[in-house]
Amino acid sequence: MGEKHSIEIPFAIGEEVWCARPGGQEDRVTCPDCAGNLKHVLTAGNGESVELECRSCALSFESPRGWIMRRVPGWYPERFTCRRIVGWGNEMRYSDSLPDATVYSCMDVDHLFRDRADCDAFCTKMTEQQREHMEEQSIRHLASKRKDLAWSYTYWTRQIKSTERDLERIRARLVKCKKPTRKAKAVNDV
Repeated sequence: MGEKHSIEIPFAIGEEVWCARPGGQEDRVTCPDCAGNLKHVLTAGNGESVELECRSCALSFESPRGWIMRRVPGWYPERFTCRRIVGWGNEMRYSDSLPDATVYSCMDVDHLFRDRADCDAFCTKMTEQQREHMEEQSIRHLASKRKDLAWSYTYWTRQIKSTERDLERIRARLVKCKKPTRKAKAVNDV
């Protein structure tokens, strides 16, 4: 038979502790890309300036709005009663759902604290980390939108030039088709 192992649990069943829960809210803010002007002035490599609609504050194919919804991160402390222990591999989690519940939510042991001050400090740290991550993400998003805008301008400018070349070539062929050849004149004279 195998050896018996024991696992030390940090909190007893029924113990009330503090848990750090993720939260936050969404705020409507002026578009950081166009500053609410709904457009950008793009200066091409040849010095040509073009006004283009802002794509950062536009949803899908809609027109720009001048504002975006930005998530404001926040973690908050909340009372938590340890009612059940749930283990997944090496992770231990607690649930505050009643024992006869068919569905229950779990909280990582790292997010549970006996002391409210420790929980508050953890919430502050997590809120700051999440805020920094969201800031970096929004800068990457802004850069990506601007890159897309510049690429789109370049692509469509090249498409226009290519189409104009095709149109000139087609016109030249059409002119050749309209001119009668000498052989065709000789047949008509007979």
